[in-house]
Amino acid sequence: MLHYTLLFIALSFSCLVRADVEPMGEAEKQALHERAQQLKNQANTLRQESETRYATEQKECWKKFLVNACMDKAKTELIDKKEESRQLEKEAREIERKIKRQAVAARQAKRNANVQQQ
Repeated sequence: MLHYTLLFIALSFSCLVRADVEPMGEAEKQALHERAQQLKNQANTLRQESETRYATEQKECWKKFLVNACMDKAKTELIDKKEESRQLEKEAREIERKIKRQAVAARQAKRNANVQQQ
């Protein structure tokens, strides 16, 4: 009876694994990982450049007549660039999640195959 219960539980959990996750080759996995790392680096560079530019623009604003307007514009540009970098980071996280989902699906399929063989 315990064997049937375990089989039922294993089959129930196998339904939880997403069916749209396709097997991924090692080369594709590596390419996706590299793409995610590239996006993270690009986002980090963009964020650093925008903060450096903001600091420079703040100093320049003090030389202008409309200081507050200049600082508001600089702040808006900083926010826009940070949002752009967050989008890049989001895309990188989505790629990493895809890789992890595929790995989980592969492990689950292997477990299911082992359970069915027993």
